[in-house]
Amino acid sequence: MSNNTTSEHKQPYPSTYYSCRNANSSYYYQFDRCPPNHDITEFVSNCENPNSEDQLQNIPAFGKTSKKLYRNLYCALCHGEEFILWNLRFDCPESGNVNLEKLSDFVEDHNCRKQLEIPSKDLDQYLFSCNPYISSCPEHNNYTKLEVACEYEPMALVKSDSKLFRNSHCAACHGLKEIYDWCKENRGTNEMKQMPSLSILFDYRTNVFVIYDKKSSNRNVGKLPSCLKNSVFDINTRQCRQVVYNSPLNCTATRLSKSEYYITSDGLLYLNNTQRFLNQSEFIQDSDGIISICIKNGGNGVSKYSIAEGYITLVGLVISIPALAVTIIVYLCIPDLRTLPVLGAAITVSSNGSPFLDINLDRPSVCPSLFEGKYSIA
Repeated sequence: MSNNTTSEHKQPYPSTYYSCRNANSSYYYQFDRCPPNHDITEFVSNCENPNSEDQLQNIPAFGKTSKKLYRNLYCALCHGEEFILWNLRFDCPESGNVNLEKLSDFVEDHNCRKQLEIPSKDLDQYLFSCNPYISSCPEHNNYTKLEVACEYEPMALVKSDSKLFRNSHCAACHGLKEIYDWCKENRGTNEMKQMPSLSILFDYRTNVFVIYDKKSSNRNVGKLPSCLKNSVFDINTRQCRQVVYNSPLNCTATRLSKSEYYITSDGLLYLNNTQRFLNQSEFIQDSDGIISICIKNGGNGVSKYSIAEGYITLVGLVISIPALAVTIIVYLCIPDLRTLPVLGAAITVSSNGSPFLDINLDRPSVCPSLFEGKYSIA
């Protein structure tokens, strides 16, 4: 049995990383898989196999830059994006005194229904709706004609037993007889939905919660506890949860300017000069968004400079250091040419440049990194 989807839009991305998923009784294409070989296993696990008991793992999120819809914040993180969480709303049939400290108990005691809400109407345009449907018969069945009709007859979506089928033949080979025309059923009648007696909205974008009591028409707005940039407030535990983990780099690191890199859609760091990709474990990003990487030192780290730059530096050193040596010898042998400032400068430059001769030609790009550190005060 295979599942397919229909969509009102052309599928915007390759289907490797996303599927048609439910979000608040509507179906949208959501990125629900991490790129292959993603090296932060926690992100992969929480994205692809979220814990149904964990609230934060079951709230969709938009990417701040791409505006792609992700299954949850961890799917956004493993694609290298900051996220915008959907709003979380609890609709309760009865009014009552809501206390943020005991919200979980209140929601459970009053049979409140959890809803998800898009954080801003401006993001509606980035939702790609879809409809998952069953398009084949069960394996090892004896309905050969039905199987052919199911797969090759024209598609006319029907609904039966709360499931959507490609056509009536697909529903029949699953043993279902009560079939409804899905298109007619979904035309709707613009019925007004009854407002709940009490509604509790958590807006993660503005970090507030709103309590609306229908009976009294009271609308109270409260502020959620402030969290650090890489943390999100968890209403169940009433604590800030860190969701982005940057382990410190065990090396000598250098900061990159924004012109030296860009972050790909699958979360890799691309170095413009060396044309290399780094995994998320090979760089860190601080709370201000500044990227740091290891510089080459012996066999560890990477260089942000190109191989060509390394060879140019090497050639310059090979030429300049012997020239400096000759200059010093001439100054020592011919007193009339000797001036103290020039002699001092020559000795200083020679002593600073000599360590660059002790390099590995297999890694010439180490030269600019060391050179930068040596003359950074100039």
